[in-house]
Amino acid sequence: MSRMVIVSLMFMFLSGCASLPDRELRLDEIYNVGTSGDSKLDGTTYIRVSNMKCSNSIVLDLYQDAANRRTGTVVLKAGSTSILDIGKSLQLKINNKAYSFESRDEATEHDKLSFGNTVTLPYSYKTYILPEGVVREAASSNMLLVKLGLLNNTSTVGECSTTTLEQSKDEDKRNYYDDKEPVDAENKFAAVNGFQQFVTLIDLTFGNLGVR
Repeated sequence: MSRMVIVSLMFMFLSGCASLPDRELRLDEIYNVGTSGDSKLDGTTYIRVSNMKCSNSIVLDLYQDAANRRTGTVVLKAGSTSILDIGKSLQLKINNKAYSFESRDEATEHDKLSFGNTVTLPYSYKTYILPEGVVREAASSNMLLVKLGLLNNTSTVGECSTTTLEQSKDEDKRNYYDDKEPVDAENKFAAVNGFQQFVTLIDLTFGNLGVR
């Protein structure tokens, strides 16, 4: 979805113009959705933050369970709601420092993402193993970019940090905002906030388990 469509949906929900049959939609049920619990399969404790939105239709998902925690790793899903075939390479740029990763997945996985009860989008992704330290660094960053490799030897770049009104005008001249309010609203759901939430979940759920 484009930035303008996303922000329009936000304000529809906030103003009450959009209704749901069962309950009112909360915006924190759309982006940066945090969950934790124990696996029904083997009882493993896990945490996850999903629907982490970057620009250019890139969406991220962070996952860690007790085994990952002990090894100091985090599983990252990185993909797109508009691109079908994802390559193996991924680069995170955190405050001008670049980290490169490669997926072990041979084929692109396909799924659907639900944004509240109103919107479902196709999602193509691959998984990557990140050091927990990199995730913590991203959570405290001022600038966070993700570069997702594609199968045709090209790539797409998503802005995952918050933006100012002036940056919004420079980056999207066709649909720039005239005031600060919608920019502030969208910033609340930038993926960097999902990284921050994930780090909080790590500390609350696992405490001193494993190595930071």
